[in-house]
Amino acid sequence: MSNLIIGYGVQGQKRLNHINKSEKVYVYDPINKHVNSINSIDDFDFKLINNIYLCTPDNLKLNYINKFVKLKKNILVEKPLSFSNNEFKKILKNNYSKLYTAYNHRFEPHIVKIKSILQKNLIGRIYHIDIHYGNGTIQLWKNSWRSKEKYSILYDLGSHVLDMILYLFGNLNFDFRKSICKMNELNCYDYFSFFSNKNPSISCTLSTINWKNFFTLNIIGEKGSINMDGLCKWGPSILKIRKRIFPSGVPSEKVFKIEQKDPTWKAEEIFFKKKIPNNFTNLKNDILINSLFNKIINEN
Repeated sequence: MSNLIIGYGVQGQKRLNHINKSEKVYVYDPINKHVNSINSIDDFDFKLINNIYLCTPDNLKLNYINKFVKLKKNILVEKPLSFSNNEFKKILKNNYSKLYTAYNHRFEPHIVKIKSILQKNLIGRIYHIDIHYGNGTIQLWKNSWRSKEKYSILYDLGSHVLDMILYLFGNLNFDFRKSICKMNELNCYDYFSFFSNKNPSISCTLSTINWKNFFTLNIIGEKGSINMDGLCKWGPSILKIRKRIFPSGVPSEKVFKIEQKDPTWKAEEIFFKKKIPNNFTNLKNDILINSLFNKIINEN
């Protein structure tokens, strides 16, 4: 099996690290050409390739997707896909093989466990969801393509948060509104929060000024609550399941702790290669996330 990675930044290098060592891998970066193992996309014989990993800046993704969908290649593309509805529809009309947008946090062990807990309705009706996803990457953004887009934090971090909400809860017909939008050190937002007052209510915070990597997910339900603190990539990740005591009192609590290297990239690689069928795409998820982006950005 042969693979082509297009774009060899942080994501491209991570994808390479988790491809089976027995598989052939070619690399092409349209910007940093010194890393390339092929000279040109235009002259390359794509009969040699089974799978393509698109890890480029957002503005290059659409042309590459259209090209490789027509060649019926399996495509994994890094999130987010912020296309117009017409562009999405044109892609969906094609007879693709696999077209998968990667959201690796879906494979976080505690996120998978939370999904199972929610499916079993163990904490009852959900009252409130709170997510905070932050890091200290602001200096890395300063001279990058991300700093040129006002809402880049929403597309970069917010796409993970929105995908996580959709994965755990489905489409709740959200009515998101901006609450705090700050440009502290950049010409794009480096601290951004949005919320929905519908049932359940949702509060989301994104930040590149936390200095230390920070992730929390809190879910409050009628029968108890779920608290997740930390991702495996930053370790440790701690999950607390609390069962409400009636009429009141200190809840009973189960605590789960994971301390290991980030397992999500490898899990997603296996999912892409072995678990999703041919003619599969998750573009409908991207279309929904894109519509939520537009609602958040354009609400009055």
